Amino acid sequence: MVAVWTFLFFEVTSLLELPELIKDIFFFFSVLLFIGCFFLLQTGNIAVIITLSVLWLLGIIVISFNQKQKNYFFSFLYLIYITVPFAFLISLRKTNGAPMFFLLFLIVWALDIFSYCFGITLGKNLVAPKISPKKTWEGTVFGILFSFATGLFGFYYTQKDLSLLIIIGCFLLPVFGFFGDLFESSIKRHVSKKDSGTILLGHGRYLDRFDSTLFVSVFFFILTRFL
Repeated sequence: MVAVWTFLFFEVTSLLELPELIKDIFFFFSVLLFIGCFFLLQTGNIAVIITLSVLWLLGIIVISFNQKQKNYFFSFLYLIYITVPFAFLISLRKTNGAPMFFLLFLIVWALDIFSYCFGITLGKNLVAPKISPKKTWEGTVFGILFSFATGLFGFYYTQKDLSLLIIIGCFLLPVFGFFGDLFESSIKRHVSKKDSGTILLGHGRYLDRFDSTLFVSVFFFILTRFL
């Protein structure tokens, strides 16, 4: 996960076309942020966890409404966008173990796979033509439903419980994943790129594979803490 975060860091800084010196400075502060968030999450204090989540979400909102801004402050917000969720990911693995960590990825993979399959077979109505020209409502709905079912099965298998909180959480997780995908698409359109890269054949690059995971990981961690 640390390795993937490092690849994502340099991928995003390349998309933003930052100078090498600024990349180095941002990398130093991003590592400090990464470590700081990780140790704060290890306290298990729900108020701290919620505060970190809200601050991260506010950063996403600021980026969404100011994507035409080109300065170092907004560039660093893009790095916060990838750094904080990876601190949540590693904390999830440490505090909840491998099964829950793997379940998070199963939920995201189900969303991606079934959104794609139903999108190319049944898709007719576009969700956001200017941001993501191929994303359809049909694919999105079926992707969310299958991801929801995957989450229910996974939580029942690991927790032996399907409380109302789990059911609501399992529905919201793929919804957050959908917004994560849409947000990453808006970044690519902002920098006039179809994919964030081509290192993974047929899948773009790392950001294209982890866009939904970044959003889901934060809310998945919160859900597991409440459980």
